[in-house]
Amino acid sequence: MPDFLWYVLFLVVGYLAGSIPSGWLIARLFHRTDIREHGSGRTGSTNVWRTFGIASGVAVFIGDTLKVVLPLIAIRLAFSDSPAGEAVTAFAAIIGHNWPLFIGFRGGRGIVPGAAGLLFMVPLVIAVLWAVFLPILVISRYVSLASLTTVAAAPIMVAIGMFWFQIPVEYLIYAIVGGVLIIVQHRDNIARLRAGNERRISLRPRD
Repeated sequence: MPDFLWYVLFLVVGYLAGSIPSGWLIARLFHRTDIREHGSGRTGSTNVWRTFGIASGVAVFIGDTLKVVLPLIAIRLAFSDSPAGEAVTAFAAIIGHNWPLFIGFRGGRGIVPGAAGLLFMVPLVIAVLWAVFLPILVISRYVSLASLTTVAAAPIMVAIGMFWFQIPVEYLIYAIVGGVLIIVQHRDNIARLRAGNERRISLRPRD
């Protein structure tokens, strides 16, 4: 098969996997509602957490992680060395998550799928990024602020890591392009942060 057809396949697989709407499914199966009718109107784990509690939010977080990581595992097993294929698949999964085919192209913002791609490709970097995300979240209780700061730091951490480890440049491109897409998806959060009326998240469990 010509190389470009493989990349088309990676795009399709990534998009379809990313389109699996974990948040929508959890809300439908266990709460008999459409999560997009609540809170921010998004399907991501943060909105599910706010609406139904931490247990449901964690379930969505796991689902949104697996739908990215499992296709990437399959690609690595099949091709052993295809960083470009992995990066394309992970980026397509973010697109699928944000604009899911299966529920009318209304999904999330891409934070968890984006992080899942980095977790698979550069696990050491994602560990450092957790050290950025968690203190900001605990101190500010703004998930959006913690997320945006972490997204902005990701390409820097990947670029630094390239000097000490053999991190493929395709992973850096993924961190940059995926990060731009995620930030664009947070433009309403950015506006609310600037206005001082962004919602804070409660760190106390409800269920």
